[in-house]
Amino acid sequence: MAITKKTSRSWELEDFLDLGARGGKIYMKAIPLLFLEKWIQGNRKEGIANFCQTKDIALRLQASGLVSGFKPKGTSNVCSAFVKMQNARNLTNPPLINHEGGGRFYINLPRYETLLQNYQQIFYDKYPNLFSMLFHNKEPEWEQHKSSIEKVVESKDLTMTKTKEAPRSWEIDDLLYIGVKGGKMYMKALPILFLEKWLNGNRKEGEANYHKTKEIAKRLQNSDLVDGFKPRGSSTVCSALVRMQNARNLTNPPLIRHEGGGKFYINLPRYEPLLYEYQKIFYDKYPNVYSKLFPKKEPEWEKAMLSKIEKADSKDEITKLLTPLENSLRNKQLIIDKLNEENIKLKSELNFIKTAVSTISDVELKHDCEEFLKREDTLIDAVRRAGVVLETRIKSVIGGEGPEKFKTGVDLVEYAFTPKSGMLTIRDHPAEQDGVKLLFKGAFQFVRNPPSHKKIQYSEIEARQTVTLIDYLLSLLRQAKKNIK
Repeated sequence: MAITKKTSRSWELEDFLDLGARGGKIYMKAIPLLFLEKWIQGNRKEGIANFCQTKDIALRLQASGLVSGFKPKGTSNVCSAFVKMQNARNLTNPPLINHEGGGRFYINLPRYETLLQNYQQIFYDKYPNLFSMLFHNKEPEWEQHKSSIEKVVESKDLTMTKTKEAPRSWEIDDLLYIGVKGGKMYMKALPILFLEKWLNGNRKEGEANYHKTKEIAKRLQNSDLVDGFKPRGSSTVCSALVRMQNARNLTNPPLIRHEGGGKFYINLPRYEPLLYEYQKIFYDKYPNVYSKLFPKKEPEWEKAMLSKIEKADSKDEITKLLTPLENSLRNKQLIIDKLNEENIKLKSELNFIKTAVSTISDVELKHDCEEFLKREDTLIDAVRRAGVVLETRIKSVIGGEGPEKFKTGVDLVEYAFTPKSGMLTIRDHPAEQDGVKLLFKGAFQFVRNPPSHKKIQYSEIEARQTVTLIDYLLSLLRQAKKNIK
């Protein structure tokens, strides 16, 4: 029988994430970062920066503390394991790694750099401890050089044309995606901080749209969005945004650019309207985080925007600037509509509260519970008292001097309402009488017993509804016929 070989394919992100999974060798996951590190530090010189010696990789892993050491000749397997996995999965269109002999390996960085950049970002989020071990002094500037472009790649074994997704501009969905992968909420606040400095600095281009990553980190810490950063960890705050920008090819034009020395240029002249739109969504979606950012006073966003509209030269520019304001007004109207609905609901609940006591028909129940229902700290006492009234009333209707005198709770209900053998009949049909029994049984198990054994925080509505339920059960008792035994 002929075996059909799988079609060869290129490496994907999932393949990198599977590295080391079978043998539990976590250090294998770090090797793509070492390939990328050498490539960047070697200024992407093809034929030099993308060749690696397996001994050099092994020494780098040992120096980082990811492995304590290798067995004799064990270092030769470090990169060979990559080749084995590549061949087993048929990841040869084109291959990432080729063995050149003598422990020397060719890494196809010209083709796979973008994918490795993306993997580096995920590795940073998923394995922060390993990442800090690898780059405890200083990590490379992962973002691609401005001069780096996607091109047709010729590998040794295959020729393949790779069409890169066309560069595009940032959109609102891209801003909302910030921080999603690593679950880092503070990352979502960065665009708001960019916009804040831009307004506070009167939109002075060259000043108000430049940020130092240490200042951003300090602002996040002062807002209690992060407890603190590890040594040198603050340097990655803005770099992570650059990595995402490059991974998604949001470079037409870029929102953020690393100028070196921890300084970043923010393209506010181009993206200010988009950041206004994001600010409105952020305010509605993350109110708690927003209040931490601006506990006292927030910038006058709309006023600043109107000022810019007044200076606009063209109709298109005015339309572009007005869009965030229109969205803001629309969002505020939605909030007002929601508040109106909530107001109607609260009025309805208030009317119920006002009429609940007056509609209680049982005189004893109303007398015992009315005062307790007026204060929040005694609502539980109203529920407890209602349960006592119910139990006392059942005993009283039966007679109060027989075996029922010593029965309580569910035992009392069984004694009183069990069809045919019970002391009281409320419904002649056995099935209906059984339903009556279950109704009273549920009242004891769910209403009377819990507040008798533990402290429960009732709302005013819950307490009044509970007393009203007991009132209904007392009205059923008034219909009860005593069975002669």
